[in-house]
Amino acid sequence: MKSYLLPVAILLFLASCAPDLRFHHKVDQMVAAGDYQGAYALVEENREEYTENSAALFYADTGTLAHYAGRPEESIEMLLQAERIIEELYTTSISKEATTFIVNDTMAPYKGEDFENVMLNLFLALDYLEIGEIDEALVEARKVDSKLNLINSSYPPDEKNRYNEDAFVRYLMGILYEIGGSMEDLNDAFISYENAEQIYAGDYRKNYNTPVPISLEKNLLTMAGFMGGEEFSSYKKKYGSTNALSLSDKQQKAELYFIHYNGKSPEKVGGAIYAPMPDGYVIKIAFPQYRLRHYNIRSSIIRLTDVETGKTTKAETELGENIAAIAVESLENRKVRIAAKAIARATAKYLATKEAKRIAKKEQGELAGDIVGLLGNIAAAVTEQADLRCWKTLPAEIRIGTCNVDPGSYKIVASLLNRAGQVVRQISLGETALNAGEKKFFFFRTID
Repeated sequence: MKSYLLPVAILLFLASCAPDLRFHHKVDQMVAAGDYQGAYALVEENREEYTENSAALFYADTGTLAHYAGRPEESIEMLLQAERIIEELYTTSISKEATTFIVNDTMAPYKGEDFENVMLNLFLALDYLEIGEIDEALVEARKVDSKLNLINSSYPPDEKNRYNEDAFVRYLMGILYEIGGSMEDLNDAFISYENAEQIYAGDYRKNYNTPVPISLEKNLLTMAGFMGGEEFSSYKKKYGSTNALSLSDKQQKAELYFIHYNGKSPEKVGGAIYAPMPDGYVIKIAFPQYRLRHYNIRSSIIRLTDVETGKTTKAETELGENIAAIAVESLENRKVRIAAKAIARATAKYLATKEAKRIAKKEQGELAGDIVGLLGNIAAAVTEQADLRCWKTLPAEIRIGTCNVDPGSYKIVASLLNRAGQVVRQISLGETALNAGEKKFFFFRTID
């Protein structure tokens, strides 16, 4: 092969190495049908499709599917492996990262979007919560804050992420501390609830259309009442219409939390800009953008029926974490960085093609030079691909609902509502016995 054609061949070969995860539409179908084990098995069967560069995504996908299937220990193992891979990539992938300046971003190992990196710890915290390891759940929740600080510290002042604090994780931390029950724990619970309320009322409402959940208002008022003083007066004035139990009354009842994973997280699609040069060369600049995926279910209402008395208690879920909005906003924040890299890469390809054309023209004549220039332009366009890898098994949103009931045995059913408020279908969450002072958590997933 002529030396001036070698770069073209290499570019085309490397471009063929991008992962092909088209089987994921079958995964979505299985998740919609509640067949989490089947979805997990399908991902396992297609493990090679992820390629070595997308290993973190494989473990993230299997980790969330195991979580939905009610296998928290297995989920923990997978999510921790995904986190280990990503952490190693931040220090060991310099050589592979260099190929992204030559070919495209798919050539580098996938480190995940910043928010995806954080979601690993959120789901780990929920896994540990499900198996009753509260201290480990708190460790994972605290990691979210430290990770967001570390990530943002690596960016210039004018390129910081808007997603720099997570309100839902702070809310979850408050619940975890409250479970501890000591004076120190209750004080920490109040601080966590207070921090969560401030983030929801500020960035979350403005950037992600996620206001303060009423359930958080209640918990904050309960803890503020326990703390007494100015804190209680301030929040009582602010949320006086919210009906909240005192801590002593709350401890006489059982408290239930319902975590509803709803919808499909957005997927990445490719966009491109074409810029013709004076010499006939066409520069292509590719970039990813998120496309929201449709889902019908918009909310859920949980009904608890006392087996002995027939009395019914209702809990309506509220938006706690708008993952879809966070994803879109996070990628938008990264556009300047993506564009700068794409422009540098396109320029390098353009200069390499011009040089190959010059050499071919010198060695083989005008026609050979034109052919090499054309092939180089085609190779540059074909290889300029946006990195469309993303964590597709995440939900679009996490909803949370709470209620306090007297001790006893209850049958629990979740009604799933569409945008018009009509019940689409129902899910049985089983029957459970509840004791005074107990906190119990239920998790369910919808994708339709």
